[in-house]
Order: sequence, then structure tokens, then C-alpha cells
Amino acid sequence: MGKLTEQSSKESEERLRELADAIPQIVWIAAPDGGLTYLNVKATEYTGIGIDQLTGWSWDRVIHPDDLPQTIKLWTTTLSDGVPRDIEFRILGLDGIYRWHITRQVPVRGASGAIRSWYGTCTDIEDLKRAAEAIRESDSRIRKLNDFRETIIRTAAEGICVCYEIPEFPFNEFSVWNEQMTELTGYTMEEINRLGWYQSLYPDAEIQQAAQQRMARMRLGEDLRAEEWEICRKDGTRRVVAISTSRLEIEDGKPCVFAAPKNDFPSCSTLAHSP
Repeated sequence: MGKLTEQSSKESEERLRELADAIPQIVWIAAPDGGLTYLNVKATEYTGIGIDQLTGWSWDRVIHPDDLPQTIKLWTTTLSDGVPRDIEFRILGLDGIYRWHITRQVPVRGASGAIRSWYGTCTDIEDLKRAAEAIRESDSRIRKLNDFRETIIRTAAEGICVCYEIPEFPFNEFSVWNEQMTELTGYTMEEINRLGWYQSLYPDAEIQQAAQQRMARMRLGEDLRAEEWEICRKDGTRRVVAISTSRLEIEDGKPCVFAAPKNDFPSCSTLAHSP
């Protein structure tokens, strides 16, 4: 009976190793003390270390020196408490290049509950690391550009705003409107989005119509260059502004207008975005 059990165990182990050799990632087996007892074909292909070389060998020969202290610390803790952990480190390949891997391990316990061995894998995550870093760098550049844009808008000596067309009243909606725009018109962005640029700043119906027609042409790419328009501020006072515009496209491809109305009075200068 004992021989049959032993034979069955050897056959199971052989099938397991055949399966491990078919897996396109590093597979390893370690003794309870952490010493390696088996590496699959992928491990040999990647590191050049064969099963016959495992006696006295350890991962510190191929782990990047900068990653080694933390790796040893985490692996030692895992061996001590028997709790599996994901451990990331760089492994040296036969081509002389280190690539990031993540190792995961599972303890195999005997009838008494004691750990008999460790089964583990090392998965190459180099490309994932590079992709994540590229995303972080891209996000960082975007944040810096946004900060730069916000600083310009906030600190500009003149009004700055951007608007796009909407089908419902009030037909224009602003997404950018700095404090200088409020000083120029008397309206906040919330107020102008509720009341409307045309309806608030151009009380004369004929001027409203002309402004809307001008906006339609601007959305097709016709820019204004210091074109004079008289606006009515929230307090009822009239002011002549010289408006300059440029057509932009926001993220979803929707056209919008960046406008810069400059106060025509020599004592005050203000920029805005929309006629």
C-alpha cells in the first residue's frame, strides 16, 4: 500500500511539473525554509539557472541589488508567519536586463498543519510598470498644463472666458469666466449662464440678433479682431468693448469660442470670451 501511495505521489508530482513547464511564466517550489527545490523551463530560459544548479543557490543572485533588502525582508516575514504576500522586484535575465516581476506564493501544508513546501510564480510586470509610469507622467503634464492655464486665467489683468452653444435658453453656456469678466460685466458666470449673454448684455433686440449671427459665423472659424460692441452692465451702465475671438474645440469635439472683449475706455482694460 505504501509503495502505491509513493508511486501515486511521484506521478502527481510529475504531472504538476509538466504543467508548470507549459506555463509561460516562472514557476518555483521552495522548501519550508525558503530554499528553492524546483524551477520550471521558463525560469531556466529567463535566468539560465537549471534545476541541477539549485543546491546552495538563491534568488539574491538575480534580484536587483536595490530591491534585494525589501524582498528578503518580506520573504523572511512570509516564511515566519506562513501568510502569502505579493512581492515585487526586478529579475536579471540572460540578456543582462532587469525586468520587474511580481511573485505570489502558496504554502502547502501537511496533515499536522505544518508547511511542507511553497509553490510560487513570478509574473513579468515590466510592461505594466512602464505603462503605469507613462500614465503618471502624462497625468503630471496635464495637471501642470491645467495649473498653468488656471494661473493665467486667474491672474490675467483682463477678463477671460470661453462659451459654447446650447440648444435651449439662454443658447450660450460659459465654462470659463474669470473675476475680471465679472468686473467688466457685473455678472458672475452662474448669473450669465442663467440669464444669457445676449439677453443681459445686449438689451436691444436688433443688437441681440446681430450678436447671435456674429457668433454663428465665429463658430465656423471667422474670428473677431478688436471689433467694437456696446454692452450693458448689470448696473445698467453702458460700456464699449473691443472683442477679439478664436474658435476652439473642447474634448468631445464640440466647437466653442474663446473671446477677449477689451474695455475701450483707456482707464480700464478687460478680456472676455464671447460676443
